[in-house]
Amino acid sequence: MRCKRKEPVLQVGDTIRCHDKDEMVNISMQLDNEGIDTDFLYEKDGKKGLWLVVVDFKKREPKWFFELS
Repeated sequence: MRCKRKEPVLQVGDTIRCHDKDEMVNISMQLDNEGIDTDFLYEKDGKKGLWLVVVDFKKREPKWFFELS
């Protein structure tokens, strides 16, 4: 039997701390591909840095439909 790891769940308003601009863009693109809209933050709680904030979830339509016969 395998144990399943619980995936972290993102919610609107959650932030992700990034180390540099490249990481920020890469994570933003990955989340966009998953249907999660993000925005860039350069200051949070009075501290300068790089963060992504979750702003919305896109409704995704399935790409393929299968019929069971």
